[in-house]
Amino acid sequence: MLSINDIRVECGNQEGPRAIMLSPMMAQWDGGAFCQPLLDWLANAGYSVAVYDTVGLCKGTKDLHEATAVWGEFLLEHEPNIDLLIGQAYGGAIAQHLLANELAYVSKFIGISAPTYCDSLLREKLNGVLIDLNEISAEAGLKKLLWCIRPDTDDTLPQVEGQAPVGTVERLATGLKQLQSADARHIIADYQGSALWIYGSHSRLVNTVNIVPAQGRSDHQSVKLPHCGMHPFRDVPLEAIKAVETFLQEAM
Repeated sequence: MLSINDIRVECGNQEGPRAIMLSPMMAQWDGGAFCQPLLDWLANAGYSVAVYDTVGLCKGTKDLHEATAVWGEFLLEHEPNIDLLIGQAYGGAIAQHLLANELAYVSKFIGISAPTYCDSLLREKLNGVLIDLNEISAEAGLKKLLWCIRPDTDDTLPQVEGQAPVGTVERLATGLKQLQSADARHIIADYQGSALWIYGSHSRLVNTVNIVPAQGRSDHQSVKLPHCGMHPFRDVPLEAIKAVETFLQEAM
């Protein structure tokens, strides 16, 4: 039976404001290493931080609506007071859909390469990874995904040593299928809190068309960071941290 400790890691000041982060889809949960510079900064800034394995809770759910419902029920039970909601990629898509109902009260949201809307081009790219995953091998699908999240200035083919982690197909297929139906534009338009989207100028996946802040809202910002792909806090950590710091100062 799944334990909360299987999908959550904690850091920071237990008495501080609560920040919740939903991870991107990944073949194997890395315990928050995907965003360590941000975790360290939030902890140093006094936040109580919990990082969740997004796919770990909802792998096998039939669609994005069901996955969002599973996360909504879970967070209402385990995280009753969230001050800052953060989501990266697939986790960011789930987070934006949660802002409709269960987490509409959360005053601040940060999306990291998090699509508000999946257009036809992004669907095509995600489906290409899914085809390799299902029709060639777990290793082929994982290799293509790792290539896609790199900046488009880096054409080095990633290496997958040995066999892909157990469960790779189920975990990645869940996110790849569900992301293709992401559309939280009307939710974000109605969201009353402050919001920041960070994404890379050289992203092969999430780009400007997929980031849709509410129109006419000075407290909804999108920041395109140069020289990075889908992982700003790995590719350009100092610039990404600065964007978060500025946003949180202005949102106080």
